[in-house]
Amino acid sequence: MQQELESARAHLRHWENFQADYHLYAYTTPLAWQYIARSDRSYKGDVLKSERRAYLHLYFNKEKETEDAYKLNRLLTRLKTELESGKRDPAHEKTYAKRWRCTVTRMSLKKHLAI
Repeated sequence: MQQELESARAHLRHWENFQADYHLYAYTTPLAWQYIARSDRSYKGDVLKSERRAYLHLYFNKEKETEDAYKLNRLLTRLKTELESGKRDPAHEKTYAKRWRCTVTRMSLKKHLAI
């Protein structure tokens, strides 16, 4: 599956995959997988083995990617400002811990942010 995702990533943004009606890129590829199932007649030891097919459908919207990146940058800017001003919002504590390592030095008592 991981190989198929990597291969699809290379092809997803090609012009041939652009769907003008939906303003996004769409890519579909078949996947083969080994199907193994025990029969209801387990006393006979029946095991069904065969290759099955599934389809991987991927969609990508460049406008949505840009919008999401812009929202993330605005959020990070707001959180950084809160930390630097010393006015931490308790609702954001998990996000602070996830994004930054905050320390206070004895000499200057300034907060230093390391991303």
